[in-house]
Amino acid sequence: MGSPAIAESTAAKGVSKGRLFPCPQNGACLSSSSSNQPSKYIAPWRYEGTSDEAATKLLDYANKSSSLMVVAHDGDYVWLAYEGGALKGKVDLEFKLRKDDQIVTLRAASRRSTQVYAFSAPSADLKALLTGIRQDLGWEDLDKDLQEI
Repeated sequence: MGSPAIAESTAAKGVSKGRLFPCPQNGACLSSSSSNQPSKYIAPWRYEGTSDEAATKLLDYANKSSSLMVVAHDGDYVWLAYEGGALKGKVDLEFKLRKDDQIVTLRAASRRSTQVYAFSAPSADLKALLTGIRQDLGWEDLDKDLQEI
């Protein structure tokens, strides 16, 4: 039995046609743009106030955290990197703050993909990370039955 294969993710990041990219087929990833991949789907969130206020709140939260680093911020798009905890390696966290309906679409993708017998590391740790951030920010988790936005 060999050791697990570890690969660095090269998944696309950013916004295309006003949306975050969905998750790639392999690797630990959750995205509100992955409704066609139920195991990789996470419901969007709702924020209060303006998108500028929400972006400031998210950036302030990241800047106060020892585990988060701001990678990019461009208007209603925020890209953070997380390192620490049970995730063992960096995780890219992307947020698109929609101005018209106060909805946050999001994506979390581990940069490392550990494969053991062709199974990827579970996304449960990513979900716990995102849930903690959402709760700390006081934002609402939209129902998973909501159609992809």
